[in-house]
Amino acid sequence: MKRVLLLIGIFVASVVAGKAQDSYKITGNADGLPDGQLVLSVWDGQKGVVAAKAEIAEGKFVFIGRVKEPLWAMIHTPDGKPLASFMLENAEYVVMGRDAVTGGGKAQEAWMKFDAINFDLAREHQAQKARYERAEQQGNKKQMQKIDSAYQVFLADAQVREVLLLKQYADNNAAAYVVASTMGGLSLARLQERFNLLTERVRVSCFGKVVAERIAKLEQLEIGAVAPDFSLPSSDVGMISLHKTNARLKLVYFWTSGDVTSRTRNVELLKLHEQYRPKGFDIISVSLDVNRQEWIKAIGQDGMNGWQNGCDLEGESSPVVQSYCVESIPTMFLVDGENRIVGKNLWGSDLRKQIVKLLKK
Repeated sequence: MKRVLLLIGIFVASVVAGKAQDSYKITGNADGLPDGQLVLSVWDGQKGVVAAKAEIAEGKFVFIGRVKEPLWAMIHTPDGKPLASFMLENAEYVVMGRDAVTGGGKAQEAWMKFDAINFDLAREHQAQKARYERAEQQGNKKQMQKIDSAYQVFLADAQVREVLLLKQYADNNAAAYVVASTMGGLSLARLQERFNLLTERVRVSCFGKVVAERIAKLEQLEIGAVAPDFSLPSSDVGMISLHKTNARLKLVYFWTSGDVTSRTRNVELLKLHEQYRPKGFDIISVSLDVNRQEWIKAIGQDGMNGWQNGCDLEGESSPVVQSYCVESIPTMFLVDGENRIVGKNLWGSDLRKQIVKLLKK
């Protein structure tokens, strides 16, 4: 009888353990937090959503749920003030205070090592910044250059450390998260290099898919590729379209009325447009403005009415902006008559030389 009861006990324990591994439990035990509500939000690389809400009383709270695969998570107040962030997987966590999280599984374990690099970078940045400012106040340019060089060496070393971790945790979703969350501004070659470090399994994770999509977009923006077509509401009546614009050479120009550099570029482009339009050069400006009145006002002030101006008033969320992977403004793409990209982010004399060269063909 005792053996039967023992076997039943083992069976029950294994079932309970199985359930625990199939869900997450986040327990809060942090003193000093005001009573109220906390929110658990998750990010899969594309969008953030609220996963759960919990009441907090005397620093204690509990979140219980389940995720299909590891996701990036943040616990915050309803007004967005962060408490803690971590890799959420079906495991147990304890939140002891702001950014003080223990527990988790393999993804969280790996992320902690990646985060250690971020911590070192932040600490070194603050230290070097203080030294640089002191040298600047003293007018010591030689010391300023020395400090900057030392920091660049530190950055290079941090990048090496990160690559080594990516190789070590190539089959861990945390590695895919790191690649996805740091891919902004990377060239196609650099991003492809980091993506190739991941295993096939991780490449098809939610974060891996985001990176793959980014790579596909960047491939469409390489020199020689056909520029993505788009249609946008015009500053005048109607729509503007890249591929329907007949010109030997077209400049797709991303800008916004509130950016000082963009407004300076507007004046430069106005001179180029006036000089080379008779030879087949045209400009299609795409504004990231969200206020139509400010957009139209800037067009008039800068004399941009001579070319096509488009804007969907969606700012950085605009499908056109997303398809061109625009991360800073101003940004430009030079496109030939067959809509193939023949230049990117050329300004000043470099842009003029390229225009002259291509219009001679």
